Amino acid sequence: MKRVPLLAFLLALGSSAMAQNPPGMTPAEAKKAEAYFHFSMARVLDQEMAFDESVKEYRKALELTPNDADIYTSLARTYLNQKNREEAMKAAQRAVELNPNNLGAHRLLGDLYIGAIQAMQGSRQQISPAQLKDALDRAIREFEEIVRIDPNGREGYLMLGQLYRISDNSDKAAEVYKKFLGIEPGSEDGMVALAQLLMESDHNAEAIELLNDYLTKQPAADRALETLGDAYTALGDTSGAADAYKRAAALNDDPELQVKLADALFEDNRLEEAATAYEEVLQDDQSNPVVLQRLAQIYRRQMKYDEARETLGRALRRSPTNVSLRFDLALVDRDEGKFEESIRGFESLLKDTEKSNYNQDERRRRALFYTQIGIVRSLQTRFDDAIAAFTTMRPLYDASERNRVDLMIADTYKEAKNMDMAESTIRTALQGSPNSRDLQIAYADILSAKGRTDESIQILQKLAGGQTPDMDLVSAIIGVYEQAKRFSDAQKTLDAAAKNYPTEKHIHFLQGALYERQDKVLEAEQAFRKALDLDRNNPSVLNYLGYMLADREMKLEEALAMVKKAVDSDPINGAFLDSLGWVYFKMNRLELAEQFLKRAVAFAATNATMYDHLGDLYYKTGRFQDAQASWTKGLQYADDPEEALRMRQKLEQVKAQAAIR
Repeated sequence: MKRVPLLAFLLALGSSAMAQNPPGMTPAEAKKAEAYFHFSMARVLDQEMAFDESVKEYRKALELTPNDADIYTSLARTYLNQKNREEAMKAAQRAVELNPNNLGAHRLLGDLYIGAIQAMQGSRQQISPAQLKDALDRAIREFEEIVRIDPNGREGYLMLGQLYRISDNSDKAAEVYKKFLGIEPGSEDGMVALAQLLMESDHNAEAIELLNDYLTKQPAADRALETLGDAYTALGDTSGAADAYKRAAALNDDPELQVKLADALFEDNRLEEAATAYEEVLQDDQSNPVVLQRLAQIYRRQMKYDEARETLGRALRRSPTNVSLRFDLALVDRDEGKFEESIRGFESLLKDTEKSNYNQDERRRRALFYTQIGIVRSLQTRFDDAIAAFTTMRPLYDASERNRVDLMIADTYKEAKNMDMAESTIRTALQGSPNSRDLQIAYADILSAKGRTDESIQILQKLAGGQTPDMDLVSAIIGVYEQAKRFSDAQKTLDAAAKNYPTEKHIHFLQGALYERQDKVLEAEQAFRKALDLDRNNPSVLNYLGYMLADREMKLEEALAMVKKAVDSDPINGAFLDSLGWVYFKMNRLELAEQFLKRAVAFAATNATMYDHLGDLYYKTGRFQDAQASWTKGLQYADDPEEALRMRQKLEQVKAQAAIR
């Protein structure tokens, strides 16, 4: 190793220079000077990374001054540079024994204990909880000492807070962070740490308030903005998350932050912005399969099926056997209405993943494939095939989970207008699971549909057990009363729920629907708008209000915007599609009306109202035979006597016109 000239000079001078005491120096002073010489030599050798020689020099210095804590501290650092953690720890511990206020030694010990914790966490060997706790306790003690000795040192507080967090002592962690912020109130690190601590304790709203207050003073704090986005995400506020991430991404081009932004925009149903954000991520990695898949999902929701297939194709070229990508490709076929192609895709996945034994995740994945086959067969009104798919997948679930399959089968019978078999299915399931809340609510719904209102209400009230019904039961009870047109009973139930749950968002939606059923349009609109004030992106509220306004030819442009937003959230929801088609019909934009009304009946093939609307479209455009066919189909599925009467009258009118022609 090549050494600096000073080092060579010192090495040559060393032994002879110290062989005798300099004139006028006492033996004690000479010993101290010689110790300092060896200490200085060791420091120079440290700079040269000649650690073995450095240790020798530190040892010589300690022979002369054995109680010098600073020399032990420096020796400990040299041992650490040699990766000799054991000797480093011994030297540092000796330093703090000699001088409890030696900050450098405490820092070194703290780092050593943290390194030990990290090694334990990354070790493949079995580490006992007691070993980990011991290392954690030792690290905490060292950083408590660091904070005591240096009360203005930022790193000590932040690390101590982190160690308290790891040891599940959130109260002490909060105390440390707050003390630190009192010393350094503008610290982004401190604010982020405190906010994350609150989030870990599920106090997301408090974290959001804290961060927003901080950001009014420090608007360019990108990490605080990112943490704010994380807090909104944890709270389920996708809009707040997207806005926070967007501000952070404008300050920081970190790819992971860009992905967070794109995901939040996607979840907030801001599909165009989300697509742009994902495309920016792809600029750095053109073949990222995860981002390509999410981009394809956006295209599918936007009904851009060619773009969705092309994007999935890019991902599949990189990962041709990826089951998730192939599943999404089958969903594209389903959503485009290519039902047989979709079935082939799901059946291919079943075949290619078939084996003799399955773990739990594999069973759930196969159940998902069968579920989609059942859904598509239902869309085709091939209800027996749908029930066969659901029945086949039943053994894939544990006994405690098979009720969900029974509910799917019962729903399929309901969709097929076979209420007796739906009731029989649920009754049989209840014999095996008599206490299942979901099965009992489903049974009450079936009884309600069969006109057995009082029996249905008794079941639901019994589920409440004499207590205040929760919102699920409130919704079910109101639905039963609405089915029977017992609106005053429904209103009493809703009024009681509003008192019991004054902050519940769903109350306003239920109130709006109840008013609308009674043709109280202005009151319904006010209730729906209150619901949107609390949850502006709720697709059910947007759809219901948009449809109600359009049906009465009120505020058509606003109604269109609302229903479009609902469709963006779920482009195969028959009710949403029908609403969009109906808005276009009321606006006399008949080509678009036809496109979405046809799509609605494809995805809700047993809904009488949708066939009624499509018949109106055909009639208005002079296609009387098509109108007659659509109303005839709708009459086949009509449950409401008033709706059935309207369609009969329309059929008589169109038949009379055909006879005249």
